[in-house]
Amino acid sequence: MRGKGLMKSLFSRCFSGDPNFDSPCCSDEREYDKTDIISVHTYPDFYKEMFCLIKKYGFIEEKELVGKYKGKGRFVRYVTTFAEIRKIMNSPSQICLLEIK
Repeated sequence: MRGKGLMKSLFSRCFSGDPNFDSPCCSDEREYDKTDIISVHTYPDFYKEMFCLIKKYGFIEEKELVGKYKGKGRFVRYVTTFAEIRKIMNSPSQICLLEIK
């Protein structure tokens, strides 16, 4: 499903203000629901579209990890916060992009 707009649609739904999707989190024993940090693990040199998308939403490189697919280059964890994504999604330039697509 890469390149089909799934992640962009997920962000749009989760951060739209719709009460059905207001607080994207998971509740489990690891207490992931207690954080506002979102992380994405990817090979930025191989999955260029994913890299462009996460940079657009304010993700920054946190750490290079050991990936199992060496032919795809560096394997990196990128992080951002819910607040950063909301700020970017509510900016006038982003609203125009969402309406056009």
